[in-house]
Amino acid sequence: MTKVKTHKSIRKGDKVIAIAGNYKGQSGEVLRRIGEKIVVQGLNVRKKHVKKVRPTLKAV
Repeated sequence: MTKVKTHKSIRKGDKVIAIAGNYKGQSGEVLRRIGEKIVVQGLNVRKKHVKKVRPTLKAV
């Protein structure tokens, strides 16, 4: 998700193309607007690594 300053005519569901930054040239769909900013699907996505949890063995 990336936040970009926008014009009022961009609405939820519109297809947009990034014109600057690391994702320049990539396109995505507007998920929501937050004031002057928008959140675009598939751009600037961050993933957090989560360590696997092993089940604990109980003594009988």
